[in-house]
Amino acid sequence: MQEPKICVKMQAMKRRHKKKTINFKWIIAGIAVFILIFSVLLAAGIFRVKKVEVAGNSYYTENEIVDLVMGDHRNSLYLAFLYDYLDGKEIPFVDHVELSMISPSHIKIRVYEKTMIGYVEYMGANLYFDKDGTVVESSNEILEGVPCIKGLKFDTLMLHQPLNVANVEVFDRLLSMTQMMKKYELAPDAITLKNESTEIVLTFDKVRINLGTGENMDEKAARIKSLLPDLADKAGVLHMEEYTNESTNISFIKDK
Repeated sequence: MQEPKICVKMQAMKRRHKKKTINFKWIIAGIAVFILIFSVLLAAGIFRVKKVEVAGNSYYTENEIVDLVMGDHRNSLYLAFLYDYLDGKEIPFVDHVELSMISPSHIKIRVYEKTMIGYVEYMGANLYFDKDGTVVESSNEILEGVPCIKGLKFDTLMLHQPLNVANVEVFDRLLSMTQMMKKYELAPDAITLKNESTEIVLTFDKVRINLGTGENMDEKAARIKSLLPDLADKAGVLHMEEYTNESTNISFIKDK
């Protein structure tokens, strides 16, 4: 008496199995069509990069960023995947890179550079540090616009660790100094801290500029900008320790 029910159940199971098989076949067919279309687009060069926008760069030129980020790859889809999911390439002086695909042939590269106020020379390398004194990069390169800091006293240095100086307030002074230099578009080769970091000396090629304790820095920086063209071919020391807007006490002593 139970056989008809068993047959009905078996037929229902067969129908469900057949339906699943048909659905699976459609899924496979859809994937195959997608792969075919994608392959055709790749072969046609639809995803070949023809236009690149670069933003956020100051340490590198646009061409340098394009070469560093893209290398030999010109496929926009591959590059977008590389920087979205695989963190891309590690580039010196760059914290991270964002790459977006505007269109299949047009990408935008946004660079987030590491913030550096100076570097110290240590064991044959240049160690760049940020406003907090943390070493963010080690390189043999000298980065244009980032001064060498001399006169800092420390024992050992480690990447991603703060410089172990006795008085950490010195980094606030260096930050203020580098910001003032940028304000007046001045790029000293070196900033030397003397007498327990209380006195500051700027070096521009063969000219050293004694600023004293760093008071009246805004006035001094503005005056330096106007004086530098006349000092371009000279070597010596420019004394500005007592300089103010009211007392224009400046003297230049040539090297012997």
